Amino acid sequence: MTTAARRLASLIGMAGLLACSVGTQVGSFHPANEPGGARVALHMQPGETASRELVAVTAEGELLAVRDTALLIVRQAPNGSLAPPAARVVLVPLRGIRQGEFPQLHGSPRIHAGRFEPAEALAQVRLVSRYPQGVSDELLQALLAVYQQTQLDVLVP
Repeated sequence: MTTAARRLASLIGMAGLLACSVGTQVGSFHPANEPGGARVALHMQPGETASRELVAVTAEGELLAVRDTALLIVRQAPNGSLAPPAARVVLVPLRGIRQGEFPQLHGSPRIHAGRFEPAEALAQVRLVSRYPQGVSDELLQALLAVYQQTQLDVLVP
């Protein structure tokens, strides 16, 4: 092996070792160290009540799954609990979200006016959800049973 080849091999090895220590580490990634998954805070587009009052709704909770057009979350109860039966499994269409934040995630991915920002944030957020592969019908039925629901709540403005 020539000297140049050895230097190149050494440089590649050093770069590989350095790459292992750069970026988010398990010890500093809260969803990996807590019983709940990634947290989400959503501020919905204002909607009208029956009396034609405009009401802005907020929802906080655990991110279960990210679909192309909606988020599936466990919406925390008014007392902050994520435990059943006070918390609820809720589908939140992206089009109804005015502002969405994922406070535990590096790089500050967010939702603004129903769209992920930056655009690649959808894939990043999907990976840290509790079910990055999605939620099958069987799994959804099991979640609803645990949370003592007969159907999915849908949060719309």
